[in-house]
Amino acid sequence: MDYVVGGKFKLDQKIGRGSSAEVYLGVNVQTGEKVAVKLECVSGATFSIMVSSLIDRVEYMHSRGFLHRDIKPGNFLMGFGRKANQVYMINSGLAKEYRDLQTHDHIPFRKNKNLTGTACYASISNHLRVEQSRRDDLESLGYVLMYFLRGSLPWQGLKTGNKKQKSDMISEKMMRTPIEVLCKSYPSEFISYFYYCRSLRFDGEPDYSYLKRLFRDLLIKEGYQFDYVFDWTILKKHSQLASCSIVRQPIPISPVNLRPAIKSAEKIPDGKEKEERRVKFAEDVVEPIVSLFFEDSERLVNDLTMALDQPNVDFKQVDVRVHQLKGSSLQCWRSESED
Repeated sequence: MDYVVGGKFKLDQKIGRGSSAEVYLGVNVQTGEKVAVKLECVSGATFSIMVSSLIDRVEYMHSRGFLHRDIKPGNFLMGFGRKANQVYMINSGLAKEYRDLQTHDHIPFRKNKNLTGTACYASISNHLRVEQSRRDDLESLGYVLMYFLRGSLPWQGLKTGNKKQKSDMISEKMMRTPIEVLCKSYPSEFISYFYYCRSLRFDGEPDYSYLKRLFRDLLIKEGYQFDYVFDWTILKKHSQLASCSIVRQPIPISPVNLRPAIKSAEKIPDGKEKEERRVKFAEDVVEPIVSLFFEDSERLVNDLTMALDQPNVDFKQVDVRVHQLKGSSLQCWRSESED
C-alpha cells in the first residue's frame, strides 16, 4: 500500500530511525520533487488524551449552536508554554448555525446542497449533498483521527483532471471502503466511533460523553492514566532540566550526599563560621536543585537550611524533606501542564 502524508508526499523507503521518529525517502506527488519526510510518533496515551480533547472542542462549538463544517488536521493546533496541553480548533469561516439559540429549533433536513469543507475529511452525507448537522462534524473528526494513525486515508492521492471529478472519486472510494478496513489493525473503539456517528439522525443529539468514554476506557485498559500530560510536554521538561543542570552543575541530592555536610555543620560553633557553612550548604547543594523546579525557591531553601541552625540536627527529618523535594519535582511538571 502506498502511504501519502499530508495529501501530497508519497513515502518510499525508510532511511533512518530515532527514539521517537522515522525518516523516509519520499516524493511530492504534485511536483515530482524528491524529499525526506520525518514522521514523529506519539504514545497511545497521548493519542487517546488528544482524541478526548478534540471531541471536547467540537462539543463546545456545538453547544454554542454552530457547526464547524471543515474539520481537518490543519484546523487543530496545540498551545505552547503553560498551554502546551491545550488543543485549539481554528478557522470557522465555513461555520453555520444549526439551531436557533432562543427556540432551539433545529435547521430542516435538505438535499441537493453543495459539498462544503475538505473532500478528504467530509462525511458521506456531505458527499451525498445532504445538509450537514452535528453528526457530520463528528464523522469528519473520525477521518482526522484515522489520518493521524495511518498517515493517509485510502482516498487521498487520487489523480484526476479537475476538482469535481476528484470529489466524485473520493466519494466513491470512501463509500466503498468498509469501516473495518479503514480501521484495520487499530483498536475496535475506532470502529465503534464510526458506527455511532453514522447511526445518528440528522437532528440527533450526539452522546459526546459516550465517545470520550470509549477512548478513556481504552487508555485505562492499556495501563495509562488520563492526566492530560502529552509526550511533548514531558520531553520539553526533560530538555529544559537537562540544559539547566549543565549550566548549574547541581550536586545530586540524596541522604548520602547530605549527611556529611550536616554532621560537619553540627560541630561548628555558633557565630560567623556556622552562618558561612549554612549559606554554603544552601548555595552548593539545595538552591541549584530547588530553583530548577520552583519559581519561589527561597522559602524551600530556607526551610531546609534552617535545620542547620538547630542545636540538635535531626538527620531523619532533613532526609525526609529532601525526599519530598525530589518527589515533588515530577508533580511540579504535571501541575504546571494543567494550569
